[in-house]
Amino acid sequence: LKLCTTYGRNWRSYDPVDEKFKKGTNVLNLIRVLFEKLEDVHGYLFVRKVLALITVSKEGLTHEEIEDLVSLDENVLTSIYEWWEPPVRRCPSMLWKRMLYDLGDFLAERGSHGIPSYGWYHRQFWEAAEEKYLKSPVDRKLAHTSLAKYFNGDFYDQNLPYFDKMGLTKKEANRYTAPQPYMYEGGSVNFRKMAELSYHMLKSEQMEKLVDILCSFEYIEASFRIGASTVLLDYYSTLLESDTISEQKKRRLKEYRSCVSRNTEFLSRHPHCVLQQSVNTG
Repeated sequence: LKLCTTYGRNWRSYDPVDEKFKKGTNVLNLIRVLFEKLEDVHGYLFVRKVLALITVSKEGLTHEEIEDLVSLDENVLTSIYEWWEPPVRRCPSMLWKRMLYDLGDFLAERGSHGIPSYGWYHRQFWEAAEEKYLKSPVDRKLAHTSLAKYFNGDFYDQNLPYFDKMGLTKKEANRYTAPQPYMYEGGSVNFRKMAELSYHMLKSEQMEKLVDILCSFEYIEASFRIGASTVLLDYYSTLLESDTISEQKKRRLKEYRSCVSRNTEFLSRHPHCVLQQSVNTG
């Protein structure tokens, strides 16, 4: 009913019935129609990028993250800046805000560790978006890879290549994405990185990189600071069951899992002592 009223609220008495609306024979079809109308207004590549990333995210995405992630996709930026080259090569903030307005209550604003983030308010939207924008394993892996690289800070303060409007001259531009430290100055933890990074590394099958992340003292300390030692141990167990990790990496994982499990109680009270405890316990 809410979907129907959303479509009909701007109709005038003399308007013909929208042919797309006639496809809405059930809830999922109405959602598909909504996605098509968003594509007509905001552009297919932009809508596909945003909705795919929101759908695969673990705890939703913030305003800033969505703008950063779109700014890293050169195909989307080329479609946005079809007729001119901007002085700063980033996605305009207004584009996402306009689309957020058109989505209305269908995107729910949630608090991810006290930080406002956006995700689908109902599972049927998630299912429709996955069917339309993440149909193949390749699409899903690309979306997870994009998020994994972003939260790993791979693009921070980096000049990324692009071609001019004629497609002849190769240039570079900084996209000014947010830094992604494990902890900010003052000791506060980057909750968003801790919530999303390992999840997307695992989903994008970057197992070797994930081992290095899970075995870094910064990551372990941040995990204990936010009370996520159990999650950390679960990741160790999951990776040890993987067939794609070398035996050398597995030995390293076992050593770190043993150290973390033996010192869980102490490190929960003193997370800054991770390096000291690793030396003490050998």
